[in-house]
Amino acid sequence: LLIGKTLSGLLWLAISALVCVLYGLAWGARISWDPLANPAHALVPVLMLLGALTSVGMGLIISMAAKTAKGASGLATAISWPLMFITGIWLPKWMLPEPLRALADYFPLTMAVDAIREVMVFGKGMEAILPVLPWLAGAAAIIYGLGALAYKLVLRRSL
Repeated sequence: LLIGKTLSGLLWLAISALVCVLYGLAWGARISWDPLANPAHALVPVLMLLGALTSVGMGLIISMAAKTAKGASGLATAISWPLMFITGIWLPKWMLPEPLRALADYFPLTMAVDAIREVMVFGKGMEAILPVLPWLAGAAAIIYGLGALAYKLVLRRSL
């Protein structure tokens, strides 16, 4: 059940990412993808997977606080919109108030988004990925692990 929920979450995140890329391309964004010329491109999917597992883990944790699926959806929306600002998806981090900027600097999804942006948009190499990869892997493992425990508790409570 947990694997199915995880795969479902990963599929939705992949579809969302594809839509965002296609939208950007439609508006003239130039995204280079050549793992032979820049080996860092080969690690971008790893960063995306770690970010996605972190997101799914957070969703599993949120589901523990909600009594219904509709409640979990509303809570997830209420939490995800501020997180999009913190990660720098809508606004550059330098535009955030100082306390939020400090939080953003250590938030795993911000690190993933920043590293992917550095490689895919600004043409950086492994120097943009290697410093954050261990942090992201550890954060994804911890957050997803906590999410799996939360999901197990919710499942046990509902049976």
